[in-house]
Amino acid sequence: MRPNEFSIAEDHQTRSIVAALLEGGRSTVIDPASHRELLLLKPSNVDVIDPDNTIECEIYWRYAQPKIWKRDRRLSVAISKRSMMILDPDDYGALD
Repeated sequence: MRPNEFSIAEDHQTRSIVAALLEGGRSTVIDPASHRELLLLKPSNVDVIDPDNTIECEIYWRYAQPKIWKRDRRLSVAISKRSMMILDPDDYGALD
């Protein structure tokens, strides 16, 4: 894993995890009226990242076959490492 960089995998399969670690964009198809939980892969040096730093992600999505052309939609998500430590102390370390 690249230091200081989180990655997103489609699922827990080895192929998905390796694809998430490679540079470049990826696409996935999600059926209408369904949902997908993505796997957040933490960097190897997550323990030295300052708790006040922010983990940010932008996901772009579009309809596969729109009746009329529409611009890609963007979903921006951000959370502090401190909040991740509170949500999951086993993986991100407990607060002192």
